[in-house]
Amino acid sequence: MYKLDELLTIEQAATKLHVKARTIRAWRYKRKIPFTRIGRRLYVGAGIVEGLLNENAIPALTSRNPAKS
Repeated sequence: MYKLDELLTIEQAATKLHVKARTIRAWRYKRKIPFTRIGRRLYVGAGIVEGLLNENAIPALTSRNPAKS
């Protein structure tokens, strides 16, 4: 599935997402993100982290005068 250089530790994934490592562990426990286990170590694919960032991106307004609510 992933190459070794595409795997991030829980701490590395947390740093990239600007969350605490325990948040990543909670997401893993709740099966909100896929992960890879090698022995006792857990890894998250770099593509998964990038996907999370892209999925949750909010696009900029294209109009110079945004509609008023």
